Amino acid sequence: MPRRLITSPVQAARIAQTVGSTRPQLIITADSSIPAGLYDHHPTVELIILGVPDARDTYNKAVRERHGWAVYRRTIHAVQNGRQHYWHEGVRPETVFGWFNGIKPPSRQTVRTVTETKQVEPDWESMFDNWQDTLQWLIQVAWVKRIPPTEKPSRPLHPLRISDDCPKPPETARLNAVAETMMDVLTGHADIHKPHPLARHGKTVIGPWGNPVIRCSIPRVPSGPRIHYTLDDAGTVVLLDVSLHDELIRD
Repeated sequence: MPRRLITSPVQAARIAQTVGSTRPQLIITADSSIPAGLYDHHPTVELIILGVPDARDTYNKAVRERHGWAVYRRTIHAVQNGRQHYWHEGVRPETVFGWFNGIKPPSRQTVRTVTETKQVEPDWESMFDNWQDTLQWLIQVAWVKRIPPTEKPSRPLHPLRISDDCPKPPETARLNAVAETMMDVLTGHADIHKPHPLARHGKTVIGPWGNPVIRCSIPRVPSGPRIHYTLDDAGTVVLLDVSLHDELIRD
């Protein structure tokens, strides 16, 4: 398998212009691990490694504008003949190359008439054993997607942990929407979600570490679920609950 390490934005921009059009390719970031044996299964697939953050950000900006997709940390992104697919970095090599072998070259007419590519969001929940890991990852994805490269150093994600008592959010809340909201909380932009101390019987509910429990809304979710969180002794944001009813919060 040919391998290319991309270490400059100029290289990354050139790759983004031709990705997937000339040969089957796998694109990963430098901090993603490559499954053992990946090199042994398909000698014609080119592996592209985005070796530095600037290269990754430049590549993602260009391919989003051109194709509507991007590459994420801890994933493997396969591209061939205008089609693309994601896997978690622990995927089996034969699965990856089974996908490549099942892609047939498009006709000349198809190549000429395709004007846009629909972005397909990876099925993140199927890539993790539990919803907590999925949510933590979706928060990272939201941060990578929404925070511009020039603002990432000044808008890092505040530390987060999920309480052991926190149940899985209801289906109406949607993990993606929870992650988008928590990303705003963790980057200091919770105001758009109308955060306020949770009150019961006219008194502010206090969390296990003596800090108020904060309640905020999840945008574009009509059923009205709310996120509840607090701070622990170290200043870490602790997700307590995503629910429809205040009584689900424990004192």
